[in-house]
Amino acid sequence: MALFADRSTAGTIGGGSGEADVIARAADAMSGGEDRPSRMALEMWADENSPGGMVCGGRMEILLDPLFAGRDRGWLHALLDEIENDRAAALVRRFVDEDGTLRPVEAVFDEKGDAVWRADSPGKAIRAPENVTNGDSPVERIRSDDGGADLLVQRFTPAERLIIVGGGHIAVSLCELASRLGFRVVVLDDRPEYASPERFPDAVTCRAGAYAALLADLGESRSDYYALVSRGYAVDVEALRVILTRKRTYVGMIGSRRRVKTVKRVLTKEGIDAARFDSLCAPIGIDIEAETPAEIAVSIAAQIIAVRHGAKQGDQRRTGDRKTLPSG
Repeated sequence: MALFADRSTAGTIGGGSGEADVIARAADAMSGGEDRPSRMALEMWADENSPGGMVCGGRMEILLDPLFAGRDRGWLHALLDEIENDRAAALVRRFVDEDGTLRPVEAVFDEKGDAVWRADSPGKAIRAPENVTNGDSPVERIRSDDGGADLLVQRFTPAERLIIVGGGHIAVSLCELASRLGFRVVVLDDRPEYASPERFPDAVTCRAGAYAALLADLGESRSDYYALVSRGYAVDVEALRVILTRKRTYVGMIGSRRRVKTVKRVLTKEGIDAARFDSLCAPIGIDIEAETPAEIAVSIAAQIIAVRHGAKQGDQRRTGDRKTLPSG
């Protein structure tokens, strides 16, 4: 979450009275000219009779990192350059003592582990920790391998990309919803009128043409998600020939169970290893008895969210047999 001088914000740490306390503390830090990072803790064990108290239980630690105009913030520009070019990056700083006092950012590392920015500070330069940009947690305290103080690693990754194959009614609703969920949405269709910015104002790009060529031009990333909501199984076959052989986080395909079986049979005859279908969520979406395009988009988004937060692809398949999702 970012707090600006006029007390407006971007993002959230969860809302409620806890967020209000953090905003108040950060505003005090700005008005007082504090230029070093600090930490604050929110204890959520308030008595049930405490007005506005946090009774959820647990403890939240907040890092307050001041940014002032006119001061060197080369690390911020380096970080943004990596993220804006679809590359992961990490900020690394040292703890000063066991109480958790922190130094300002000392280095920015790219996804290869190379330093793209270092602070002009005395002492031994920080070396890139193992798995500096792809650890299990976005924020992690780790031991320094140079014998110095512990390090705080903050990991940043580009927004995931959702590639929607087919520009029909479901795609319109799914694009809008996925954009609000933080995905960079790409819409593909072989019909120009179904892949236009006017039809998909929330997409970062819309492309029309042969699906295989469009997918090849997009390249691939481990963080890609694919939603096949096309008008027919021939499109599914063309797209899956490419998608099933590349890196990705998720792929789901709409249609009846008969359509899914047909697609798998055709691709298997072409030589696609049947084991590749284990990662295909088909029929796509979580079973919420969805009927309208907007409702079906919600079911797809729910499945994608589950995978995004750690559910293994395949664990979130539809379980109901009473309804069959229509084509896109």
